[in-house]
Order: sequence, then C-alpha cells, then structure tokens
Amino acid sequence: MKSAFLLCFVIVPATLASAATQTGDCASPPVIVGTGSTPFTLIPNTVLPPPGPTCGSYGSSPDGYFVWTVPADGSYVLRLETSDATPLVLSVFDGATCGAPCLASSYATVPLYAPQVIVNDRSIGETLLVQVLQSSGAPVSGDLVVEPYLQPRPINDECTSPITVTGFGPFPYDMTGATTSIVAPAGNTINRQDIYFEWFAPAAGPYFFRFCPNAPQRRLNVFRGPGCMGAFIGATPGGASCLPPVRGGVFVANAALGERFLIRISAIDYSFGAGEFLIAGPHPNNLCSTPLVVFDETSFVIDPSGATPSGFQGGSGIPSGCGPSSGPDTFFTWTPACDGEYTISFTDFVFIHAFLGSNCGATCYDASIDSMTVQATAGQDYLFRWNAVLSPNVMDVTITRTDPPCPDL
Repeated sequence: MKSAFLLCFVIVPATLASAATQTGDCASPPVIVGTGSTPFTLIPNTVLPPPGPTCGSYGSSPDGYFVWTVPADGSYVLRLETSDATPLVLSVFDGATCGAPCLASSYATVPLYAPQVIVNDRSIGETLLVQVLQSSGAPVSGDLVVEPYLQPRPINDECTSPITVTGFGPFPYDMTGATTSIVAPAGNTINRQDIYFEWFAPAAGPYFFRFCPNAPQRRLNVFRGPGCMGAFIGATPGGASCLPPVRGGVFVANAALGERFLIRISAIDYSFGAGEFLIAGPHPNNLCSTPLVVFDETSFVIDPSGATPSGFQGGSGIPSGCGPSSGPDTFFTWTPACDGEYTISFTDFVFIHAFLGSNCGATCYDASIDSMTVQATAGQDYLFRWNAVLSPNVMDVTITRTDPPCPDL
C-alpha cells in the first residue's frame, strides 16, 4: 500500500541559473531543455498537491512535475538515479499540459534498479510533461538523467511489424533496444517498452501461452484477431514461469484452425534483455473427456508436451474433489480384469488423482504422489489424472497386480 505522507518537488534545472521550486502542480512546472542531469529533492509538505494526470496505476500519490523540451530529433531515455533505497515512479506524457496522454511509465526500487522511460522518434522543440512520484518510504533526493537513446530498435518493436512464429517453441526474444509502442492494442497494456510476435493456431483446440524460463519483471499479453486492435485475452502476472506450477500463463480455450494471435512482451519497470516463451497445446489426452484408454496390467508412456492446466477450462475439463489443478494435465482410464489390489507407479514424482468412473462427472477415489494402490473391482472404470505440478517430464507408467494373477475366466 502506498504511503500517505505528502511531498513537494524541488528541481534544479540543468539549463537555469538558480533552483526552481514547485509544489507538485502539473499546471506550473519548471522547464528544462536538452540532455544531462537535473537534481531533484522530495521533501515533506503540509498541502496535498492538486491532482495531476495518471500513467498506469501510479497517479494517487503526491508527485512532482517539470516540462522537458526535446533538443533535437531522435529517441531519448529518461531515468531516475538516487542512492536511497526507495520505490519511485517516472512517467512521461505526450505534451506539456495536465491533460496530456500518457506516453510511458516505469516503477522500480532504486538504487537496485533505475526507473527509466524511452521516448522514441521525438521532434526538436516538442515539450513533454515529466512526473516523478514516490510511492512509499522516506523522502529522497536524486537526479533525473536525460540521454540520447542510440540503441538500434528490434524489428518487432511495434505491433504493426510483429515477428511471425510457427510451432510451439520455445521462441527466443530479445528486448534490447525496445521502445514504447506508438500504437498499442487495448487491454492491460501499461505503456512500457515492448516487442511483438504473431502466431497462427495450427489446429483447433485449447492453448496455453507462457514464458520459459521465469521472467519475473516482464509481462506477456495475448490478443486475438487481425492487426493491432485484436481482442484482449489475458496477461501473465509478474513472476510468471514456464515451470510447474504454471499458473502464470494465458489460456485460450477455443482457438480455431488458422486463427491469428498477437503476443506482446513488455518490460515491467526495468527488465530488458533476452528470454524465451512457448505455446502449449492441444494435447490429445489433455481433458477428462478425451482420456487415453488402458486395461488391466500394462505399461505405457505419458508425454505432457502440449498439455495445459485443464482447470483453466471453466471447470468443464476436470472432475472435482481430488485436489487443485495448477499444472498441465493428462488423463487416462483404466479397467481391471478382475478383483484385487493393483499398483500404479510412475518414473518421477507427480500428482495422481483417481476417480471412480470414466467420465468428467466421476467422484474422487484417491490422491497420491509417485504411486498409488487401488483395491480394484473387475470391470470398474477408473479415471486417472496425471498432473505435472511436480515434474513436466515424459513418464513411464506401470500398472501391476499386487495380488496373485487373475484366475482363468
């Protein structure tokens, strides 16, 4: 929760001979021109500043403003520097007035990371409103640094020029040089540095979009439809991972053959660099309605490649009562030939859920890890859910009788 103390903002502009003081009113900020460092100090104040514009979700705390004039055509990076460990927000608006639209915003705890905003393709003489906000902690001093941004932009820096990927990945990405999109699709798209990909579903069915490996300070958004204005489906939270449990992903329940999906990867606060994302699905035994079918004593292989967390499918993809659904699921039904005790074992640690019956309405029989013993009834169907929360590996499954062999029938 953000702190309730009140702040004012003191700025020493790089191009002015003396310090210019203001109280956080976006209507009368001091003006700086060019590049370099401008010192700032946030100090306690007894008057709540007038409400200003918002960029993302950071507009409710006391803040300070100035107006920066672009010195030459090009792209620029603005960042905050301080030796105090405190969470700061840097926001830039497209114009010099309080009602200017948000260009980009960055939140980070300095000095561990520096809040920074990249503004691309600006023209000489443009004026941009800059907001510095301290969301919590004791008031601090620091510097706002403005520098030319000379890093080459990636070819998929805009949603109008996504890289097309095929298959299921993992797909590499590199955010080095990425800037804030001039045009961005609507829906959970805080204005930060981003890159884009497009993917066409190779078959109808459910799919799961996620990062691999863990990308705690990046967000993956998925949209369906043509161009940049497709419908928003969902976004991963910070800390999302491709490894079990895979709660941090975007699930699509009903992709059509050939349907287009736009994938936006954006930096949360400060995280640039490279990584991978992947797309899982469809898996033939991913749902309890389409299980693999096996009988009596047997051995077989379960490969979770392409499986998704079936619990994401509105409860229709998994029976209830045996435990949570947080990892990729595969299902099989088993029918014993005679009464007696059987053991179902796996070659790695997994969650095993067993249900009495062969359909999605079956009732829970038992839940275990690694192996399970079943007091079986001849001809009774048992539905098994293999949940890869603990291991995403290919599994060898063995079903053997503990009791003596079945008598001749």
